[in-house]
Amino acid sequence: MGGPWRSRGSHSGHETCAIARFHLALSLGIRQDLRMANEPIICDTKPLALEMEAGTYFWCSCGRSGHPPFCDGSHKGTGLQPVKFEVTEKKTVWWCQCKHTANPPLCDGSHKNLPKSE
Repeated sequence: MGGPWRSRGSHSGHETCAIARFHLALSLGIRQDLRMANEPIICDTKPLALEMEAGTYFWCSCGRSGHPPFCDGSHKGTGLQPVKFEVTEKKTVWWCQCKHTANPPLCDGSHKNLPKSE
């Protein structure tokens, strides 16, 4: 089964957000294992619009995937699970990247209410 989460040739800033946050925490001396936290990691504070073919997709709800917005199994041990999403016909999907939507996996504007980072 192919899809944008399988592409290894093109990388965006979104694809490495979880890894970058983990390494940043380590460099700052934070000792807790970020992969075990039950809270999702915010990948971005805006949605990701992708043209999707009909099919079944699994949205990353934890923010730890190396291929957002799709699950790659990085949630293991977090208590969070991917969200199955069916696309019935080719269309643009606005995927939530802040992981706080009330309508997963779709953006509902919740990112606008997140506290501003300093």
